[in-house]
Amino acid sequence: MGSSGAGKTTLMNVIAGRKTGGKITGEILLNGHPATDLITRRSTGYCIVDGVAKLEKNNNPATWMLEVIGAGVGNDNGDMNDFVTVFKESQLFEELEAGMTRGGVFRPSPSVPALEYTDKRAATELTQAKFLMRRFFLIYWRTASYNLTRFFISIFLGLLFGLTYGSADYSTYAGTNSGMGMLYASTGFFGFVSFSGAVPVASTERLSFYRERAAQTYNAFWYFVASTIVEIPYVFISTLLFVGIFFPMVDVATIFGVLIISIFLLFSGFNPPGDSIPQGYKWIYDIDPMKYSLAILASIIFGDCSMGGSRIGCKPLSGAPSTLLENLTDVESVFSIKHSELHKSVAFIVGFIILYRILALLALRYINHVKR
Repeated sequence: MGSSGAGKTTLMNVIAGRKTGGKITGEILLNGHPATDLITRRSTGYCIVDGVAKLEKNNNPATWMLEVIGAGVGNDNGDMNDFVTVFKESQLFEELEAGMTRGGVFRPSPSVPALEYTDKRAATELTQAKFLMRRFFLIYWRTASYNLTRFFISIFLGLLFGLTYGSADYSTYAGTNSGMGMLYASTGFFGFVSFSGAVPVASTERLSFYRERAAQTYNAFWYFVASTIVEIPYVFISTLLFVGIFFPMVDVATIFGVLIISIFLLFSGFNPPGDSIPQGYKWIYDIDPMKYSLAILASIIFGDCSMGGSRIGCKPLSGAPSTLLENLTDVESVFSIKHSELHKSVAFIVGFIILYRILALLALRYINHVKR
């Protein structure tokens, strides 16, 4: 094995295809034939051999291996056993020497064909998809700290906003601005909670992802599909919990909750309002996903008067400042939100979701954080 610094880790990294720096020369043979990258990934793994002491349960294998050979600071086990000498005097060494001279080990043999794989991966695309879908749903089911937190926060915010805004009068200028603040806070807070909760889950899964990518176990595309689909029922449930509690209290119907992760809270169009954002920063406002999610909710609640009746958007706005024109609503003139642009806002939200998922797919396929 050799002491610390002998190159054991480097050798293992070279064989496993994980060496990311420096220059390596030489040749790796399998059955006497040069090993390609795919053959090496599919054919090699961690092996255990007879040692001085058996590896105890729950012990770190790397620490155990260093201890039994005498490596590491303050470890003198190496003075007790010269593993190189013991091995060279053993029957195993003689068998190894004899075996290496056979054909198909260090030289090709007509009786031992070259190791080849016709497919890049052992499983079919459908099998990969089924395994990853089942795995991601099990992960989400077992990660109570992530999903139960979302559900409890949805219930808490639904009760909080329902009790706070249950008696609000949205036909007044102050009531409309108060309602816009409620939409801004709930949308942004839901996005923040979902984002902050998903990061630890993704970070934990990244370890197994890179191991499986190195062994060509799964296609990155199916990681992308599984991680996308598994979010849908949980987002739907958390949204339903909030909407089901809050909106019946304020007597508002036909609401589609949109939860978008966004870091552009400042340029979402609430504070400062969209009409007050300086021209030089308008481009940030125009590409802000939260702007469009906020516009959808606000235009449905405060700007919809297409069918008349007692809708909030059809009621005259009382208590408005004199600077507002009589033929403009508060959300149109102050927040630059128009009900006529509802379909445009929906299209932007769908486009952002597709864009972010495509970026996630490209990251899974081409970005490797294992490389240093």
